[in-house]
Amino acid sequence: AGAFDQPFEALTSDDMPAGIAFVHLAGPLSTRTTWSVEAATARGGVSSWFVGGTYATVVADNHGVEVHSSYSRQRSPDAEGVGVFGFEDGRSAGGVAVVDHWTISPRAMLEVGGRYERYDYLIDPGLFSPAITASISPGARTWIHVTAAREMTAPGAEEFVPEAYGSLSLPP
Repeated sequence: AGAFDQPFEALTSDDMPAGIAFVHLAGPLSTRTTWSVEAATARGGVSSWFVGGTYATVVADNHGVEVHSSYSRQRSPDAEGVGVFGFEDGRSAGGVAVVDHWTISPRAMLEVGGRYERYDYLIDPGLFSPAITASISPGARTWIHVTAAREMTAPGAEEFVPEAYGSLSLPP
């Protein structure tokens, strides 16, 4: 995989891309539990790798839990004592998110959760983003959702966040 700036550059460039490897595994553990894991690596001027996973289970008929986690690292293979992105050994980011789903009645649901992320290049590397959502259905096929959340984001975080699980797109 790679990118080129001009049409036909792929046919004439001596600097061909080094490649990307991507793996996605998923499956049920039982009739009430599923899991998935994906990992990727990209090699080039800046090498990066990513691993992430999801675990979801139904605890009871009215209660379910989801856990999502990911870790990503970027590093320049050419940086011998020279900082890349201003950092000697590259940079990394990881996070865990937990969402607790409760069905109060067929017309009312509650979701409580949060996400903790750690970016090693920040002065205060830990960020916590809690959220709560209440949903009510006043009629057939109609839902009203009310969410209260605090969203914490790190500068440069988009370079570590993969696209939706199962996609073939990677962070740089």
